[in-house]
Amino acid sequence: MACRPTSPLLTLALMAASIMGCRGVHIVDLVVPDVIQNGSRSSVVLDCVYRYENYEQEGLVVKWFWNHEPEAVYQWIPGKRPEAMGLLKGRVNLDFSADRDQYTMHRALEIMHPTTELTGFFTCRVSSFYDEEFASKKMIVYAPATSMNMSYLKPTPGSVNISCQAHGIFPKPRLRLYRDANKRTRSSVKETEVEVVEEQEGFGIYLQSVLEDRTLRHETIFECLLSIPETEYQVRHKIIYFPGYNTFGRYGGATVVSGAPLHLLLLFSLLLLLVSPADGELVLLT
Repeated sequence: MACRPTSPLLTLALMAASIMGCRGVHIVDLVVPDVIQNGSRSSVVLDCVYRYENYEQEGLVVKWFWNHEPEAVYQWIPGKRPEAMGLLKGRVNLDFSADRDQYTMHRALEIMHPTTELTGFFTCRVSSFYDEEFASKKMIVYAPATSMNMSYLKPTPGSVNISCQAHGIFPKPRLRLYRDANKRTRSSVKETEVEVVEEQEGFGIYLQSVLEDRTLRHETIFECLLSIPETEYQVRHKIIYFPGYNTFGRYGGATVVSGAPLHLLLLFSLLLLLVSPADGELVLLT
């Protein structure tokens, strides 16, 4: 950073600092949560930790920006009351203090009841008459899916259409289809179509894949994996399909308690086939 003295008095004040190099205002740390769940917290604190020189006390200004927009969403000038504008108007606790120093006390944001529309990059900019510095970090406020289901349809006697869908999720999710539930041997199904649409509440995502029975084992376990990039959020649904047992155009839709062990699902499916072999179809979702 370059210091810009504008008077002889300021030049004298900076002489000591110039011996070690011109330091000026400096952001030490930007504390912004990476990921939080929508509705899970009453508030969240975003902190902009900075150092300043005594000669910078006059003219010091702290501003926060969202998603690189030109207008600030928060501003504080030491000696004055903080202001929240735009996206954060009415959503910030303006009495929150990060510490007791009168030149850093209102550097942080306490955002009340954070929701999904706050997802994006937050930038803190600290400036004085002589210098400025800024730092940015992304925060994701995600919403889990409100519903998710998996099923199959027989378009022809020798093929199957595996489908999966989820709704009410935010931000834009990812949906993948695998065959074989064992993580070591499972493989992704390449013949897959995925569509993502914006809904009134979050996103809807749809997946389908048409496979030939001759390419499948006697019983094939398919798994749909729903996830949100840059988060740990994941939801899995599984389906067991028996090639050759299903009649043309029939639709599967039985539901089983989530998390049931795989060997119990297989045993249950065999029992059903023995009891009603004519029916010839079985779908298990977990």
